Amino acid sequence: MPQANLLDATGDCVIAAQTRYQANNLKAKTAAFAAQVRANVSDNTGVPVTNWCIVIAAASAKMTTASGTLIEANAMGLLLYRCLALADALATGGAGGLTAGEKTAILAAYNAHLTSA
Repeated sequence: MPQANLLDATGDCVIAAQTRYQANNLKAKTAAFAAQVRANVSDNTGVPVTNWCIVIAAASAKMTTASGTLIEANAMGLLLYRCLALADALATGGAGGLTAGEKTAILAAYNAHLTSA
């Protein structure tokens, strides 16, 4: 089910990773999430959200099967958690923060690629 905000997505992401593992598309979905976030979030603001997306993309690329292993799915859930929790916690606007549009883009990427709806 699509999440209403980043806090809800943070609480859902470990289950979402396991659901994608069971659906045999964890690798593709997490790579697409990371790519969409990186395309919509500026990485020149000193905000490390894009850094987490680089780690997520690398972990996705390292998977040898479409679903990865259950261990990889659990690890991916934790990486998603860190990325989403950070995005939620950062101030909106100002130095070191995310714009409201960037936060909306992160949530949209999550809902597009990782929710079960």
